[in-house]
Amino acid sequence: MVRAMTISAIAAVLLFSVSVIGGESVVFNGNFENDGRIDSITPASAPQRWTDVNIPVDFGGWIHNDWSTYLPYGYSLTLYSKASSTIVAGQIASVAQQVYLDDVNRISFDLKLGTDYSYIAWDPQKRTAVLLVDDIEVWNSDELEPTSGDQYAVDINEDRILEFKDSNPHRLSLAIKADVAEPAYWQYWAQWDFVRFDTHCEGFGYLWADLNTDCVVDFNDLVLLAENWLDSDPAYKYDLFEDADNIVNARDFAVFADEWLTDSYEYQLADELLAYDLNNDGVVDFLDYAMLTEDRNLESCDPVFELTTDWLLKSWLYRLY
Repeated sequence: MVRAMTISAIAAVLLFSVSVIGGESVVFNGNFENDGRIDSITPASAPQRWTDVNIPVDFGGWIHNDWSTYLPYGYSLTLYSKASSTIVAGQIASVAQQVYLDDVNRISFDLKLGTDYSYIAWDPQKRTAVLLVDDIEVWNSDELEPTSGDQYAVDINEDRILEFKDSNPHRLSLAIKADVAEPAYWQYWAQWDFVRFDTHCEGFGYLWADLNTDCVVDFNDLVLLAENWLDSDPAYKYDLFEDADNIVNARDFAVFADEWLTDSYEYQLADELLAYDLNNDGVVDFLDYAMLTEDRNLESCDPVFELTTDWLLKSWLYRLY
């Protein structure tokens, strides 16, 4: 009886201590890994947590693994203007979500700009990638420095968002904008990945099962999941496995268990190291090392070889599956 009362008291303390704090400054699903493939973004098939979708008829969007900077073989968001269409100047295709910016000093993301023909470059006079807060443009791709490449790491500093740094929710939008009216002969693509604020988990973002947003999945999160168990109308953050059932059940627990005792940085590192699963059998082990060293002199001083060997051994030590 004493033991039972002690456990109950501990549970009560934990429940009190992990009460959800509203208004965290966080971008949910900022790297699009949990979406899988979405061939056509619509209000009914939006990226998870990016629920406010505006795709005009001459535009489109998808989630594919054709380009990613966050994880090897990862997913990213593409918004594009269509070919064989008549583009209207000022039209915008966007996805958005509500965020809090009171303690945000920097919004960061990775961006790739291009067209559906490799020999035709992105034309900044015709299309612009845009980030908006409450439909106010705080950044556009015209600010990018000229470069021979097409990929960018973008940081939007505090002075751009000062007017939104309060306790109210704000609408953050990723968008592509048409700057001129024209008959379009090819697609323009703006691809987004690893969208994040500087305020949580050292920029790596919250894990899906980090329900109390403390950057690690542990017993405190399990308490919150249990508190919402079999809820048929859960708050979206507890429905970890989104399906037609819309209920917190064993499928959601499976997602939770997959991230158990993992913190955001370790998760990022682990997925980076999985790139060294050279034989694609799901584990980094001696077979991958053998493939790496095949036909190589083990005394090689090639720095690329040495670096790759070092990372592969680290992957092996992490026992990734």
